[in-house]
Amino acid sequence: MSKYWKNIGNNKYGKSCYALYFTPFDENESDDAIIAIVAQDNEDTKYYNYRSKEMSVEDDWLFGDNIDDIKDEIEEMLIEHWENEVEYLEDKLKAFKEEE
Repeated sequence: MSKYWKNIGNNKYGKSCYALYFTPFDENESDDAIIAIVAQDNEDTKYYNYRSKEMSVEDDWLFGDNIDDIKDEIEEMLIEHWENEVEYLEDKLKAFKEEE
């Protein structure tokens, strides 16, 4: 298992873009392993734009003091997202079993 942030270059405004890579089953690193991307806003340094295929977010904003705080927030959001998915699937499985 591997989880890490990587600077993937600058956006068109010269701001660094960071990608969160996650390979839960020791797969090879690829663009498919990117689960979130974030960059600082070009005008307001307290705003960060992010997207995440994993959370079905195409374009959203977070507010924070620095990129490390934003990275932590995105990781916490992913954990909450997965916990909600697990809860949903457990409820679905329980409902299915009750129908037997």
